[in-house]
Amino acid sequence: MNGIEGLTTTGSERAHENPWFSVWRDDFIRPDGKSGQYFFIDPGMDAVVVVAEDSNGDLILVGQTRYPVGSYLYEFPAGAVTVGEDPLSAAKRELREETGYTAGVWDLLGEYFTSSGLLKQRMHVFLARGLVSGESAPEEMEDILVKTISLENIRSLRVGSQLSNLLLVPIPFYERWKAGNNS
Repeated sequence: MNGIEGLTTTGSERAHENPWFSVWRDDFIRPDGKSGQYFFIDPGMDAVVVVAEDSNGDLILVGQTRYPVGSYLYEFPAGAVTVGEDPLSAAKRELREETGYTAGVWDLLGEYFTSSGLLKQRMHVFLARGLVSGESAPEEMEDILVKTISLENIRSLRVGSQLSNLLLVPIPFYERWKAGNNS
């Protein structure tokens, strides 16, 4: 069911499947009677992104190669919510795996759809504070470099200079939280 008023889905077929996602082709009829097709990616799970703030107020970033865009990008720790896992547990796991940090204080800052025209996935944005360093355990294919940076320095980075949506999109959630908490 598509949930869009007046749009009728007449068929849905999995066009491709791999261990990470499925590509779906939906056939539909619009309210004006015209038919069409839509292709989208469904990973079958939500995702999390963690804005981790250290005791100095700096933010923890991870740098890693992102094959689809052919670049090494800096972003906040992030990853999938696995089957049977709640978003907060996934956020805690991703922060520890990618950075080695654990956090004593967690806040849900908000949620958004990662790429609503292409991807059926909700991103949960968490703030982690009260950080304690430890040993990271990245996945085999991850080449992660952990870096701290001030919010001011993030704001001054030039768009296109190793920035990803996993860095840029969570910032307004974090800034709204900071403004509401006078921190």
